[in-house]
Amino acid sequence: MNIRFATQEDTPSILMMYRELFKEMSLLQPNYLREANQDPNFIKETIKSKKSKLFIAENAEKEICGFGLVLYQTTPPYSCLIPKKLLYLCDLYVCKKARKQGIAHSMISAIQAYAELLKVDYIELAVLPENKKAIQLYEKLDYRTTLHTMKLEIQKTAM
Repeated sequence: MNIRFATQEDTPSILMMYRELFKEMSLLQPNYLREANQDPNFIKETIKSKKSKLFIAENAEKEICGFGLVLYQTTPPYSCLIPKKLLYLCDLYVCKKARKQGIAHSMISAIQAYAELLKVDYIELAVLPENKKAIQLYEKLDYRTTLHTMKLEIQKTAM
């Protein structure tokens, strides 16, 4: 297993995995998420940007089997917040056929090493509450819940 930074040549594989990710997410939260294609320009700009990194996992046959996207951020300038630098883990995905081989753990380890290199204060992420396996993995790696996002659906009635 090799974890490396993405190149522009990886874009088709990343787009295919994003399609799979969005499909799986839509099954977990069909009222809020839908199947979609990621914008190829988003991938290209993300790879070029100094504020983001796309990590790629490839197997011994050099097949891409996972990716992780992180953004370098700082806390918002609210007076009550202690200023911090962080990496925001936007997306982490491992192809179905490559799961249960420690790939997600390896990518998170590489992301954590990158965070240490950048001297950020922490890594932050959001995970769907229905994604129990991902939550278990993050908790096993000492990630802790620090915020709950809640929604109230407003039912619109015909007048």
